[in-house]
Amino acid sequence: MENYYRILGVRPSASIVEIKHSFRKKAKLLHPDIPSNAASSADRKNREKEMQLLITAYEVLINPKLRAELDTFYARFQKETVDSGFDYRLWLVGQTDLESRTQLIVFDLFHNLEEEAVAEYLRLRAAPKSFWLSLYMDREDFMDFGFILAEELYFRDHHYEAFVILEEIIYEELKKNYFKHFFPEVLKLAKTLIIGKIIPALGDDIALECYEAAVDFGFESSITAELYKKMGECHLRIGDKELAIHCFRQALALNPRIRGISSTKMHTILENI
Repeated sequence: MENYYRILGVRPSASIVEIKHSFRKKAKLLHPDIPSNAASSADRKNREKEMQLLITAYEVLINPKLRAELDTFYARFQKETVDSGFDYRLWLVGQTDLESRTQLIVFDLFHNLEEEAVAEYLRLRAAPKSFWLSLYMDREDFMDFGFILAEELYFRDHHYEAFVILEEIIYEELKKNYFKHFFPEVLKLAKTLIIGKIIPALGDDIALECYEAAVDFGFESSITAELYKKMGECHLRIGDKELAIHCFRQALALNPRIRGISSTKMHTILENI
């Protein structure tokens, strides 16, 4: 039986978060469609085989039933190394500097303590001086761990905080590719937040900030048109009819068949300016 933990480069006690993180990193090194991985035909075939094995390992380890069967098999032959007496998490908890608190968030994400990671992040964000995760990590770590944290925030309905992280990640990706083939996964979460989740929880002023940021994310034109429509609706509620008209026109230019913006509605708004 293949050692799927070894293939993914994770410990047998690895969390789902750690498994996903390792899979993304290794897949980027092997994916045959990434230009930097281009090679001879024979080498390409080898990479494709390694990639398929990596995918199989990933699918087994994120499936609780299959992983349990794998663990039962290995338990007959080996025991996990006993950790030393040093409790790294306890040490991190005792630190007050923001770099250590950032490391605590990462540690908790990797050790099935997602609730604690989210709580610590929100506590730091609520402090008088705003906390930005990216200030205490290098670029690649921020993009990986930031996305994982954004997912956990989303799962717990902290939609605005999830969006704030994704906004920074997306701008970084647009400047210089890092996620590459995995970027659609990032955009998918951002799209879910911005189209379906932002308005119910936020006032128009904050929602407008989010929509204005998202029109530059590179979504398909139909989604960007929807964002302009939502911006127009926000401006109408605020009472800024001229900006509302501008946004509705932008939406129609991108998608002439968009629902909710009729010529009658536009004419009525113009008459009342």
